[in-house]
Amino acid sequence: MVNTSSNLPKDFWGLVIFQLFVSVLVVFFWRGVWLLFDIYLYPDDYETSSLICVAFGFAFMVVSAYFQYGGYGAYFNFPNTTTLDMNRFIHFIHMLIAGIACVCSWRGIWGLCDIHLLPERVEVSAGLCATIGVLGLALCGHFQSNLAAPVVILSDYDPKTSVRCFRVIRGTVFPISRSRSAVASFPTEESVVELPTA
Repeated sequence: MVNTSSNLPKDFWGLVIFQLFVSVLVVFFWRGVWLLFDIYLYPDDYETSSLICVAFGFAFMVVSAYFQYGGYGAYFNFPNTTTLDMNRFIHFIHMLIAGIACVCSWRGIWGLCDIHLLPERVEVSAGLCATIGVLGLALCGHFQSNLAAPVVILSDYDPKTSVRCFRVIRGTVFPISRSRSAVASFPTEESVVELPTA
C-alpha cells in the first residue's frame, strides 16, 4: 500500500478549507451578478436580455484577445510611487469586468438555449446540451475549460498561492503572455501549485 499522507503538504487541510471558502465566495459572486441581470436587464424580455449578455461577454473576450496579441499591456504600467498600487488596481478592475463578462456569456447562452433549444421538451434539451458539450470539448481537447472553483482557485497577484486539485491545464486558445503587464492573463501550468493526488 502506498503511503500518500507523507506526500501531503503540512498545510493540506488549511488549503482544503481555504478552497471551500473561496468556492462559496465565487458562487456568491456568480449568483449575485446573474440575478441582478435577471432583475434589471430587460426582465420582461428574456431573449433580448440574453442576447445583450452574449454580446457583452464575447465582445470583452475579443478586446482582451486583441490586447494580448498586440502586447499593449505595457501601456497600463504605472510607477509605484503612491500609496495606491495602480497596477494592482487596474488588474483588479480588469478581473472584475472579466468576471462579469464570464457570467454574461454563460447567462446569455443558457437563456438562448432555454428559449430556442426544444423548450417544450426540457429533458431532451438538457441531454442534447450535455452530449454536445462533452463531445465537442473532448474532440477539441478543451474539456478542462469546464473546471472552476472548488477544483481550481487562482490568486490575483501571487501564482504560488494558486491551487489546482488535478494536473489538467495544458494550454489555452490564445497565446499566453508571461508578463505581469499583460492585459489578459490566464493560468499556465507553471503558474499554479498543485495538490498531490494519489
